[in-house]
Amino acid sequence: MPKRPRATASDFDPEVLRLFDQYVHGDIDRRGFLAGASRFALGAAGAVGLLAALSPRFAAAQQVTPDDPRLSARRLSFESPDGHGTGSGYLVRPAQADGPLPVVLVVHENRGLNPHIEDVARRVALEGFIAFAPDALFPLGGYAGDEDAARTLFGRLDQAKCRADFLAAAVMLQGIDGGNGRLGVVGFCYGGSIAHFLSTRVPTLRAAAPARSMTCRGSAPSCWWCWPTTTNASMPAGPRIATRSTRPARRGRSTSRLPPSTDSTTTPRRATTPTPPSRHGGG
Repeated sequence: MPKRPRATASDFDPEVLRLFDQYVHGDIDRRGFLAGASRFALGAAGAVGLLAALSPRFAAAQQVTPDDPRLSARRLSFESPDGHGTGSGYLVRPAQADGPLPVVLVVHENRGLNPHIEDVARRVALEGFIAFAPDALFPLGGYAGDEDAARTLFGRLDQAKCRADFLAAAVMLQGIDGGNGRLGVVGFCYGGSIAHFLSTRVPTLRAAAPARSMTCRGSAPSCWWCWPTTTNASMPAGPRIATRSTRPARRGRSTSRLPPSTDSTTTPRRATTPTPPSRHGGG
């Protein structure tokens, strides 16, 4: 029997996607999603099916196996005196390299270092980079193995210390063995905010790529994760910031905060300082 292709965003009612957006960002719980989604399915059982269809399947999405012989991967701890004291992450590099390599810091969403982000780090390494993916949940025991549990655990983190941890990781990577001192960062949703943050704190950062997914509210001011915690005066001129969003635009809103005439691949963003909400549930 042929394998049924997985549904894409266009296969779901926009209201169901909005409900999932709220669920992922912690605005509603699982029961709230199921109650709302039941209007678009055959009762509670159909709503459960919608949630399953929208939830990530790490095994199906994996592109590079953890034991790929082309790569060398290991866990690496680093000191973070201004953060949680010690951080940890997943370090991947090509098994065979002709010389020093550029380094990419890979930053996860609001569920910690899950199998998907580890796979992304391996993909980056196969392109000829040293990739390092820290786990913000390391101080609380690391990724919980379950997305809902990880999201709940993430809300208990001290975000000021988390930013200090990522900053310490960036500093460590600039002198890592086998690296050439050239550092870039890519972040997904919550990680996008960290990419912005590092672009304001690491003058030698060569590039920052904040990537926002379909369910990230990065195009709306209410999503404080995607705004750098900085003022205009503290933004260095060096890093190039490329942005990407696969999220459909909301009615009356663009998916980009940059003016239409601005080239977002070469112009650093200028931003205001947001007021973080009391909960930490960004995507």
